Amino acid sequence: MAWTLPRFDARDRSRDVLIKLRAADVEILQMLQAEFTPLEIDEGSLAFDAHTEVGHGGHFLGAMHTLERFRTCFYRPMLSSSDNYERWMRGGGLDTAARATTIYQQKLEEYEPPPIDDAIRQELEEYVVRRRAELGD
Repeated sequence: MAWTLPRFDARDRSRDVLIKLRAADVEILQMLQAEFTPLEIDEGSLAFDAHTEVGHGGHFLGAMHTLERFRTCFYRPMLSSSDNYERWMRGGGLDTAARATTIYQQKLEEYEPPPIDDAIRQELEEYVVRRRAELGD
C-alpha cells in the first residue's frame, strides 16, 4: 500500500500563510506599542536608590533595582528569537514560520468563543447558509 500525502488546495495554503502573517502583524504591533510607550520619569526610573546601593565603582547587575526590573524593562518578542545560535539550536532551531505555527495553534486551542444569545447565533448561521448559497460556495 502506497502512502500518499493529503492534497491541499490553494485556499488551504493561503489560509496557512495568512494566519502566520497575522502572527507577524501582531508582533509588529506589539513592538510599536512598546517603542512608543511614553517614558516614565520618576525616582524609580532614574534609579537614585540603585546608585546609592552600588556606590562608586560598583556594578548594577546585583542591585535590587536591576533585579526588580530586568525581566520587564526590555521588549521581549513573542515571534522573533533573540537567542544566540547555540541556545536557538538547543531550543529546536525553529524559524519564524515554525514559531508562528506553534503560536497560532496554541491560540486556537486556548480559544473560547464569547457567549452569544442562541437566537442571534441561529440568525448568523442562517445568514451564512443563505450567503453561501447565493455566492455558490
